[in-house]
Amino acid sequence: MQATVSHPTYGLITYQESFWTGKKTFLFDGIPLVKIDKTTYELPATADSPAITATVKGNFIMGLTMTIGDEVILLTEKPAVSDYILGGLPAVLFLIFIMQGAIGGAIACVMAMGGLILMKTRPNMKQKLLISLGSSAVIVVIGVALILYAIYVASQIQ
Repeated sequence: MQATVSHPTYGLITYQESFWTGKKTFLFDGIPLVKIDKTTYELPATADSPAITATVKGNFIMGLTMTIGDEVILLTEKPAVSDYILGGLPAVLFLIFIMQGAIGGAIACVMAMGGLILMKTRPNMKQKLLISLGSSAVIVVIGVALILYAIYVASQIQ
């Protein structure tokens, strides 16, 4: 996952985060920042400029800010309420219609996080609605088919 922000003083600030490992890398105009500790990064000093220390807070999904001195730079915004709703709707329907219990809950949690990431990376609300409603419709159709199949099997037993 990657975000790029143009800043008047520091130029293009590029933020990259690995989906699998969570490793974060920051670039100021293509020059990588050196990691000092978990939340502190530093741009080494050059002949033209002194060293710059930056503190980061957050992550790609929940919003990320970078603080340099007294200035706070927003790299990624927090998800909107609509992102939570549209990303979580298919997961809730999965939990209701298809699979309940511990395994269903775990799968629904993974689906909800995946939905939130998907909603956060889509800039257009129409795309978000189509993705959410389309996946919700598929889950409802599968759930109704499973319910009808269960009713059929129960009627055959008697």
